[in-house]
Amino acid sequence: MGLRVAMSEMHQQINDINKILQSKNNAAYRLLTAIETFSNDSLLKGRSYEVAKEYMRDVYLPLIKGIIRANEEIIEGNKFLISRFQAQVDPSPSAIIDTDKLHEMLLKINTFEGRLNSLKEDNFHLFKNVQEQIFETKKMVATIQRLYAFNSNNASLHMKAQSILANIEVGLHMISQGTWDDFAHSFKYKLTDMKWAKSIHNEWEYKNLTAEEEFDKHLQEEFGFGEEEVKLMNKLQEKLKERFPYASSEELDWYFTRLIGGFSYGGSESSSGDHFKWNATAGDPYTVLPQFRFDEKDFFTIFLGFSEDEYKLLRYKVRVQNQIVSLPKENSLVFLEKNNRINMYKASLEDAIGKELTDTEFKIYWNEQYNRMVTKGDFAHQQITTATMLNNRFVLTDMKIFGLGIGKEKKEDLAGWLGDATIGEPPSFGKDDYIADLDAENIYYLIKEKQLSYQAAVNKYYKEVGIKYTRAELFTKHTTVENVKKQIFAELKVSNLDELKSKAPDSYRFIRSLEENMNEMGEFK
Repeated sequence: MGLRVAMSEMHQQINDINKILQSKNNAAYRLLTAIETFSNDSLLKGRSYEVAKEYMRDVYLPLIKGIIRANEEIIEGNKFLISRFQAQVDPSPSAIIDTDKLHEMLLKINTFEGRLNSLKEDNFHLFKNVQEQIFETKKMVATIQRLYAFNSNNASLHMKAQSILANIEVGLHMISQGTWDDFAHSFKYKLTDMKWAKSIHNEWEYKNLTAEEEFDKHLQEEFGFGEEEVKLMNKLQEKLKERFPYASSEELDWYFTRLIGGFSYGGSESSSGDHFKWNATAGDPYTVLPQFRFDEKDFFTIFLGFSEDEYKLLRYKVRVQNQIVSLPKENSLVFLEKNNRINMYKASLEDAIGKELTDTEFKIYWNEQYNRMVTKGDFAHQQITTATMLNNRFVLTDMKIFGLGIGKEKKEDLAGWLGDATIGEPPSFGKDDYIADLDAENIYYLIKEKQLSYQAAVNKYYKEVGIKYTRAELFTKHTTVENVKKQIFAELKVSNLDELKSKAPDSYRFIRSLEENMNEMGEFK
């Protein structure tokens, strides 16, 4: 059976469907308000009420939000279907296309066309008239071909709605998991896997955000940054576009990741050897002309036009985030007090924010900052690794001839997971490294595989990781565990996991976490 499209009918059906869905959403919003009011009611107290309110928040709120989002996606998809059809197939609002009837006509016309060619000299006017009909029919054939292409290309039009509905199904199953405890006079329930709710929460939170706003939200949620430093990162992106108007999107992404990563890796306080190492791997962003090179501070304040206060704050926030997630114990307030480091840390903070603080004010500020960042991924680490992969400038380490260099791919690995797993006595590969290295590799994979900008890849990745796949699952899609083992074993001169476990326990845990497809690094004894 072929395809048949009558645009007037399609318009009517889609309008009717959208009206029904909008009506359902109006009712769902009223229900959402009622559930939120109940869940936040401070007057309803007691064990039974508290459990009920918690259950409503955990299960019913995401369910209702999911239903609303699925309906919204279907409505938008329906509208897009009409506009895409008119743009790609036929712009007429009353178009009728029937592929079965047209195929019958084509069979007859192909037969007639051959016979007419032999008669055209004697029947010129008749021939011309029929040829015009054939031409019109061939135009219709082209329309039919566009219709089939349109039909196959729109299979994914409502994919997001289908994904949300699949999560709703999981949530509906959870409703039947609770039981009433007569003895405790309380409702009991156990929620085991809440990925469905997290996925719906993300859809709800991001639905009205622009790509830029979504990126900002990820910087806050995934790394613990505040609004002020996020605005400065936005400013950095804008200034780079201004100063390098002819740079490609990938070049601008490299500048951004290299400059941010450079605050902690090969930055102004690093040794000359560290400078050289990171310039040789991630590239040198500070040389704007062959014979003119800025230092880090001047690059930001003179070349990019940041104020000195803005530069200090951005640099401090990126560095302190790296510091906290890398050494959480050593940066806790208890440790700072015990080891008489309060004054040193307080002076650094005061210099960054441009005002003096009392000891009490510092402790409040530090605790708030520490708690926001301590469980997050290492942003500077991720940025410098990503910059290395985005770096298309030739450096000596890219060469793999005459015994020189190590090759671009190995250089990238050494800047990330391979370096963390093999450098040091023994190598130190922490949970923050696992997140930073895998995130950098996975985001770069999405950039290349899906032809995305850095920002778009970040947005896609952080909406999906931990829900559609774990960090390890996506990583092993492009870098096999066997390849990881092979490289680590060769660098550390071991032949199996038992030897690795003895020589480099962290590297052993890294590989075992990949084997178990873990989202965060596990503890393997």
